[in-house]
Amino acid sequence: MAHLWSGWYKQGGKEVKMAFDSVCITKGKVAGVGRDQGHRFRLKGKRSDGAVEFKKVYDEYEHQYYIVYKGTLSQDMSTLDGEWQIY
Repeated sequence: MAHLWSGWYKQGGKEVKMAFDSVCITKGKVAGVGRDQGHRFRLKGKRSDGAVEFKKVYDEYEHQYYIVYKGTLSQDMSTLDGEWQIY
């Protein structure tokens, strides 16, 4: 099932807008593309029931760092709630 989502994350005490241009969440996988602060990124990860974990990799910073999201997906698949960690 494909979704188009937008929202925000908090960094340095400020809300940063983010949009998922394309997201596909199936029983076992999470994949998509999006953007925030003018930077494009790709998502790739997994889903197990309501738990999701995916890696967010910025196109221009691919070999410098990545961000991992771990959280939960609402039953109606409309909301993600979790935390980001930079690696």
